[in-house]
Amino acid sequence: MLLNKMTDEQSNDFYTQFLNEHSFAEILKIEEQSPTKKDCLHRQTKLCKDCTRDYDPEHYPNNYNCPSYHEIKIGLVEKDADGKPIIQLTPLEETAVNTSTQEDYDTLMRVYECGGWKWGNGSKPTMGNNWNSYKANYCIDLGIHYRTKAKGEFCGGSMEWNSSNNWTIISPKDFYQIQKITPEMLNEISKFFEKK
Repeated sequence: MLLNKMTDEQSNDFYTQFLNEHSFAEILKIEEQSPTKKDCLHRQTKLCKDCTRDYDPEHYPNNYNCPSYHEIKIGLVEKDADGKPIIQLTPLEETAVNTSTQEDYDTLMRVYECGGWKWGNGSKPTMGNNWNSYKANYCIDLGIHYRTKAKGEFCGGSMEWNSSNNWTIISPKDFYQIQKITPEMLNEISKFFEKK
């Protein structure tokens, strides 16, 4: 069956079946084995509804611009047995995220929890609410505890403390870009925590 002739319902069924039959690792391997970086992953896996021809810069210059790529990638976020997304985070030394709003704080704590990071006292990031300590001036270190230097642990403090100690202060948006966390991934993470 040609994908470009499928109905939306048939196409969604096809995508779901493909994702259920192939592991995250298998799909990434397909992507890595792409003969050239100019090949569309979805044409190669026969998933793309839009790519009906060989690579053409006028079509989608790379996979990331392809709407079907994003559609597939959303389903590729690994999940644990409870359905919680699993993401890999890279700790950054002497760097903190300024969570200027409660929403920024809540989202970051969810991301940290999906990344397996914990507060310095060992509790899960989403346990409790520390944002009220400094509100818009609240900063959270990036997976390297400032005192113990333990990776995967963090604590929070004031923007003033971070500035006076010459730490780099970044926004949540910058942190997500550095960590390659897309808006689609943030949406998947939010959906999981909203169900809890």
